[in-house]
Amino acid sequence: MTNRRVHVLSMIAITGIAFFYQLTSPSFGNDHFDHLSKARQVLHGEYPVRDFFDPGRPLTIGVSAVALSLSHDTLFGEAMVTMGAIAVGVMLVYWLTRRFTGSTLWSYWAAGCTLAIEPRLYNYPKVLVCTVALWLIVRYLDAPSAPRAACLGAWGAVGFLFRHDLGVYLAIVTITALLSRRSRDAVHPLRAVAIVGITAAIVAAPYFVYLAQVGALATVAEEGGEGLVSAARVTWRPFVGPGSADPAWLRYDAENWLYYLFLFSPLVALGARLSGRVASSIADHVVALAMLCAALMLFLIRGNLDSRLPDVAAPSFVLTAWLLATLFESSGERQQRWHWVAATAVLAVATITILSVQQLSEWQSARRVVRAIVRLPASLTGPVALLQADPLDAWEREGTTDVRGLARWMRSCTAPDDRFLVFGYHPEVFFHARRLFGGGMLFFHAGYFSSPADQRQTVERLRHQTAPFVVVEGSVMPALDGTYAIVGAYVREHYKRVAETTFNGPRSFVIFQDNTSVARPSSTGLPCLL
Repeated sequence: MTNRRVHVLSMIAITGIAFFYQLTSPSFGNDHFDHLSKARQVLHGEYPVRDFFDPGRPLTIGVSAVALSLSHDTLFGEAMVTMGAIAVGVMLVYWLTRRFTGSTLWSYWAAGCTLAIEPRLYNYPKVLVCTVALWLIVRYLDAPSAPRAACLGAWGAVGFLFRHDLGVYLAIVTITALLSRRSRDAVHPLRAVAIVGITAAIVAAPYFVYLAQVGALATVAEEGGEGLVSAARVTWRPFVGPGSADPAWLRYDAENWLYYLFLFSPLVALGARLSGRVASSIADHVVALAMLCAALMLFLIRGNLDSRLPDVAAPSFVLTAWLLATLFESSGERQQRWHWVAATAVLAVATITILSVQQLSEWQSARRVVRAIVRLPASLTGPVALLQADPLDAWEREGTTDVRGLARWMRSCTAPDDRFLVFGYHPEVFFHARRLFGGGMLFFHAGYFSSPADQRQTVERLRHQTAPFVVVEGSVMPALDGTYAIVGAYVREHYKRVAETTFNGPRSFVIFQDNTSVARPSSTGLPCLL
């Protein structure tokens, strides 16, 4: 069997394994329902920016809307999209690593680590957009041509439509990669940049026209720029070691190991390029990869590392694999003693990285694979049946209390076209209840779109909508008179407090009813319109 055939079969196998691995244990966190609940609004005739607030993800919402429509409002379509995208991303990690290192073993290592660190399903654009962009950049640098430059521009626009910030990162990396080429290439670098820019503008033009028509072009640009600047940060955290009083010290140090590995790898790679230690045939490729990794680390890593590191893992593992492979190969040119030192260091870093990834997933990845294989075919048919079921029924398998109880009440006591306002971060209740959110606000939380102008727009939308109930999580009640005082004043004027309940959970929820609505007490004592 030829090396090419082995390579192709490996890519197919990795894609299948990655998809199978995710499908056996699908996980949709509440963050996932941010864009899913907005996708349901789209299916009811609303659009981002014009009808509801969204921080720049029109294509993410649009793709989910199509998936929901095709899967009849279940999670099956969304699962196929997200898991398929991540599986393709893992496969491209294999392809890219093999292109950079020439080693099948390092390619398996990078792809395995990317899958095992378990990128969140809702972050599939970060995995897919970045790996496809790198693949296109590598293809262009290998053989520059106008069609390949156009593909780069088109994909950059697609990345921008998935997430505005991804488009910015790809633009910087792509332009740098193109300008690094020599003027005697088949396509002059400046001409290539022009092709990329024109193609990207053509692909993204309908979206910009739409923003201009709804009078939001300047606002979106301003908010996007402010968000990009505020997102830039570097986190410094010390290792704690086994002497720490924190029983979770091992997980904490695993996060630190991966964070610093991803943070310093681009700097080491760029240093190697500047010092002339990178082969000329791959030097420009390494610069592009390192710059993308650096941008992702600078702008995407914030807050909890365990939930953010998987977002940047795909390109970072490719770069780390290249660094380790290069160090190992260069050690063979030195004296035997230094060769063994370097080889030992490479093996140690690779092993610690694998252990750190497993620590972040609480060693579930290895167990999951074994358990899924042993339980075939039930390990596949069970999750598929659950994904095709009514999302609320499937969700209630974990219990009917707290926000699940809230979602059940919302569905049972209101009409499908009724809207709610929910103060607190609970985007999942709208999706599972199959109800719409009012005022263009999916949630009132952490100052999300709380400027006076945004609140006035929220109130103006509410004046033209039917929103019979406002639900306020007890701990968020001060926001009615504080962060969201303008919306709070509207609520107090047009709604009355009618109930408070915990839905048998740890949190309390205060329910306000519209003054013009007529409700009857349900069996639970809560107001009901049906």
